[in-house]
Amino acid sequence: MKPIVHENYGGEDIRLFGDSSQIIKVEKNPILKEMVGDDIITSDGTTLLGSADKAGCAAIMTLADLLLRNPHMCSGGHNFHSKHEFNSRRGLEKTTETLSDLVQIFAEKR
Repeated sequence: MKPIVHENYGGEDIRLFGDSSQIIKVEKNPILKEMVGDDIITSDGTTLLGSADKAGCAAIMTLADLLLRNPHMCSGGHNFHSKHEFNSRRGLEKTTETLSDLVQIFAEKR
C-alpha cells in the first residue's frame, strides 16, 4: 500500500493519484461530509486491501493516535503485532513497513 494523506479535506470526491480512474465519490460515501477539515489517509489506488486489512489498519492507527496523545499510558516501547495465517513473511514485512510509514506521517502532523 502506498499511503496518501489528503490534508484538510474539503468535501469533494477523492481521486486516487496512482490510478486516476479510482474515485471515492461523496454521493456513494456520505460519511465523507462529516470529515471536512480532517486529514484523510487513502491508498494511492494501485493496491487492493480486504475489509479485514482495512479494519486492522484503522484499529492500529486509532491505537497509535491514543498512545501519541497520551504518552504516559505506557512505559517502554510500543509493539504492534498481527497474525494472519495466509500472509507470507514478505507480506507481513510490507504491512509493517506501511503501518510504520503511516504512524510516522501521523506523528509528524502533530
